[in-house]
Amino acid sequence: MKLFLPALAATFLSACASAPQAPRHVDHAGPDRVCIEVSNWPNMVRVFTTGEAHLWLKQIDGLASPSESRACVAPGQHTIEVLAHNRYAYASAQIEVDAKSGQPLRIVANREASGFVFRVLDAGADPPSELVRVDRPVERTATPSPVYLPVTPPPARP
Repeated sequence: MKLFLPALAATFLSACASAPQAPRHVDHAGPDRVCIEVSNWPNMVRVFTTGEAHLWLKQIDGLASPSESRACVAPGQHTIEVLAHNRYAYASAQIEVDAKSGQPLRIVANREASGFVFRVLDAGADPPSELVRVDRPVERTATPSPVYLPVTPPPARP
């Protein structure tokens, strides 16, 4: 009995720890690699200023990204999925990029009107040039709705 309970506990703990992992994108390590980074630099200065957006790198070619801010791919055509948010509004986009050897790419997003504008920039150019632009509407918001309660004075007593 002294060995049974610890063995049972170890079995349960190891079963919980061995959940299958989703396949992840593996960074390309060759000399011709193209590194893609998402830019949150404006948000470091103006954290939640109107128009700025926080950005996460979610998937590369259908596989989970190894990092939320940077990944390296082989040259060629790739599908990049990113998620942007500003205050309470969220939007995601799948961006088709043609990665060229030695060309670093930066993805930025801004909130405009009722959606987000995602831009892929050639970070190696001075100034950075826009390669791809994708407009997406806001997918969901978490803005709390105000509740107005009518306040009336109590009736006068005679």
